[in-house]
Amino acid sequence: MTDPHNIWHRIFAYLTVSSVLMGSVIALAQQWVPPDNPDPREIRDEAETDIEEGRLDLAAEKYLWYHENALKYEPSLGGVRLSYALGDWRDLADKYPPALQDMHLVRDRAEEALRSRDDDPYAFQDFVALNDVLRDDGRTIELFKWLDQNNRHLARDVFVMAQDALVAGSEYVLCEKYIVGRNSFDSILEHHERTVAGFTRRYKDELDAGLLESFDMMFARRASFIIAILVNRDRISEAEEMAERALQVLEDESHRIQISDALEGIPPKRLR
Repeated sequence: MTDPHNIWHRIFAYLTVSSVLMGSVIALAQQWVPPDNPDPREIRDEAETDIEEGRLDLAAEKYLWYHENALKYEPSLGGVRLSYALGDWRDLADKYPPALQDMHLVRDRAEEALRSRDDDPYAFQDFVALNDVLRDDGRTIELFKWLDQNNRHLARDVFVMAQDALVAGSEYVLCEKYIVGRNSFDSILEHHERTVAGFTRRYKDELDAGLLESFDMMFARRASFIIAILVNRDRISEAEEMAERALQVLEDESHRIQISDALEGIPPKRLR
């Protein structure tokens, strides 16, 4: 006579296996594959729609693809990729932990490449941008210190990218080493004046005032960092001289306030 308990055990086992198999089939069916000729802009739009309609797993795959592949198809997306797209990806990660795992994985891969003597400053730019949205300045500081000891040439090239994190961490001694050469006040002032003069000659009356303002904003920000670093290293007279020279070319009141704050040792606010 058949044991009824054994029958129910077999039925339960069958249903469990069937459920697992069905789940696997569904997961495979939902796995996203990019089209043959992908348009990064369309894929990012699709990811936003996926989020609105609750398909967070598909959105995560598309944001990961966008981050890793967008520039191959449209190099002009470099700014969007590390700003708006990265911010949207982080927003998704707040709702969907696997997306957060993807971001950590991409960040860690960039660090591994740099520690393997990859001299690509764009890898460091990716690394810093990811740390910024992940609120992990410590990782940026740690890697920059490693570059300072092991790859000084690359450290000079990427110092400006790491500057926000280094100053936020009060790493003024380390920063002081890198406000020389192309990162010095004289260099950034010369570059600013040459850029403004060049665009003014080329475009004359058609020059966009907003473009000139962006040049001033960039110069004011870089100058303020240098001045604040010097103040925090008790090099007050040098900082005052640089502030005076900066104010001679900056007319916008917000930029002038930024220079004044730097003279108090306050660096410019982080751009988010």
